[in-house]
Amino acid sequence: MKTIPLLGLVMLVSCSVFEPRDPEDPDPDPPVVWQTPTQPSIVIINLQNSLSGLSVGYYTSCFHDDFLFTADPLDVSDPAFQSLDFSDWTKDVETQTVSSIIYQAQASGAPSDSLSLAYFTTDTEHPDPSVPYDSVTIYRNYYIVAAGTLGSGWERAAMGSAWITLVADEFGLWSIRDWDDIRVPYYTGDHYTWGVAKALYRR
Repeated sequence: MKTIPLLGLVMLVSCSVFEPRDPEDPDPDPPVVWQTPTQPSIVIINLQNSLSGLSVGYYTSCFHDDFLFTADPLDVSDPAFQSLDFSDWTKDVETQTVSSIIYQAQASGAPSDSLSLAYFTTDTEHPDPSVPYDSVTIYRNYYIVAAGTLGSGWERAAMGSAWITLVADEFGLWSIRDWDDIRVPYYTGDHYTWGVAKALYRR
């Protein structure tokens, strides 16, 4: 299993973290800076901006139709998360869980300028390939906060790392096909990975 240091992802999950919530339709067109994904790195920028802007539509546009998410095996086997379903994580599952998270953030009552925060950072030990052709795997550390989804306030970070495989279509536009989630090596139970944070909202 891959373990590498990270910067992280922050996401606040409600006090009843193991009770999923039914999503409502969030704002269909929140202000998000979107770039045409002509390079893998642009896809990551779009991913970050769509989460910060709480846009389900822009977020899901970052993913290939054949997208698969793979949770860290330590999350899957953790007794604390035995009630969570990490199996068969397709683009449809990704859309549903993130829709629920974004709705919860919008419904939290937090100021609009503090609803969400997302960072995806590279690691000097795992630089991006210089000339990707039609597929490439890159490494990112992530850190995301979504107001109201892990409790009141910003006291808990959902953090982790990921091996992300992207593919280009016939027009040279890139999207994420695979995401292998990775716990931070110093995991203590104080922070969730992105996989756990989303699985808490899976219906």
